[in-house]
Amino acid sequence: MSRFGYIDQLITDNGPQFACREFAQFAKEYGFVHTTTSPHYPQANGQAERFVQTVKNLIKKSKDPYKAMLDYRNTLDEIELSPAQLHIGRRLKSSLPTSAPLLKPTVVNEQKVKKLYNKRQKTQEYYFNKHSGKPLRELKDNETVMIEHNNQLTPGKVVHKHETPRSYIVETLGGTRLRRNRKHLKTTRATFQPEMEIEQHLDVNTPQQEIRNDPITENFKQATEINKPVQNQETQIERKSVEPTCSTRSGRSVKVPIKYNDYVCNSISVNSEGKEIYV
Repeated sequence: MSRFGYIDQLITDNGPQFACREFAQFAKEYGFVHTTTSPHYPQANGQAERFVQTVKNLIKKSKDPYKAMLDYRNTLDEIELSPAQLHIGRRLKSSLPTSAPLLKPTVVNEQKVKKLYNKRQKTQEYYFNKHSGKPLRELKDNETVMIEHNNQLTPGKVVHKHETPRSYIVETLGGTRLRRNRKHLKTTRATFQPEMEIEQHLDVNTPQQEIRNDPITENFKQATEINKPVQNQETQIERKSVEPTCSTRSGRSVKVPIKYNDYVCNSISVNSEGKEIYV
């Protein structure tokens, strides 16, 4: 700021280096408005994200990152002006041979530049909206929605609309307030019971007799008993009957394979000659 002066507004994401008390105090001292984009939605700060991608590609492909950035600032844009000319009004001297008159400061027509940039942005907006689907409607206060939180949908309600575009403050059933973009909120007609009312059924101070008679607990117990596997007494008797009753000459116990548990098998015995026979 000591080189180019104070700014009016700064748009950033919700990184910890920006969403802190120190940065808020810094913005207050230097007199600019700090605006943050919707959390977990990098597209809201697409201009900065795209520039970071461009700089990373330049650093990967070049041996000298300073020369790469110098050439980038001297490259003409669609409006036939380089970033250096838009910022300081003249071209930058580089390793390429350049005549002296081209390095002199020139006056940039600000209105013409804004007109060309607005035309380009409208063209980009047209092609983006052409494939982005139907525009999402604005949400009302206390409207029930499903919130995308921690890679899953969580029920909640809209508290109020945030000051930034397409951003809302929502509250989950547990009472946690979150800020989400409109794209993270899905409207629903379902009604949800607050978690505080559900926890009353399982209160620690509730007597055991009341918990047993509670309809939610009884339904859970019935569902558990229905899904519980039932052991047949006849099956147990059959399994006991197929247990080994003899052994071989070497002393090894004869065990019937498990796959034969569902069948009636004859027992094995040894005759006087030491041979195994089936009875």
